[in-house]
Amino acid sequence: MDFEKLWPDLEWVIDELKDGMSFFEGYVTSIAPNRIAAGVSKIDEAAVRCDYHQHLWSSVVVQADQVQEYSPEEYEKRFREEQIVLFYVDYEKKITGNTFNFKLVIEENDAPSSTSLEILCYGEAVLNSRSPKAAVEKVILECCDLCELFEGDALFIGPDTIHYPRSKDDKLQEWTRII
Repeated sequence: MDFEKLWPDLEWVIDELKDGMSFFEGYVTSIAPNRIAAGVSKIDEAAVRCDYHQHLWSSVVVQADQVQEYSPEEYEKRFREEQIVLFYVDYEKKITGNTFNFKLVIEENDAPSSTSLEILCYGEAVLNSRSPKAAVEKVILECCDLCELFEGDALFIGPDTIHYPRSKDDKLQEWTRII
């Protein structure tokens, strides 16, 4: 990834954050669902703080099952069995002097056997850094690492929006394909 070549397509991030947008997003159109547990465990090892115990559960799951805490492997199993509809991971990670807050949202797509990864990066650390541009670069590199960790097919960066790329070949105006 050549960040300097990508920067003209990403510099909007800083302006939007200054104008009140609370986060910007990375979006991976398709990940390997069997990599969720290993990915969460690796994030937990490297994070300053990591919470992966809050999810959106299916209506068929009883309350007693929802309030228990499980291992990443058990959460992955319940996700594959469609007991968990949205798999959330909230974490803070220190990256060369800055601590960034991320929220991952993993969900099944409409396409059969397709699981997406939404990466929210909250903007406070970007705006409070000495160099917001350098901070955006660090976040983009973290998003690239997450795409690789979850064996994603393509990574896009975009604003807080309801229109997501659905395949690695999508060309939506507000999204920039990184890998």
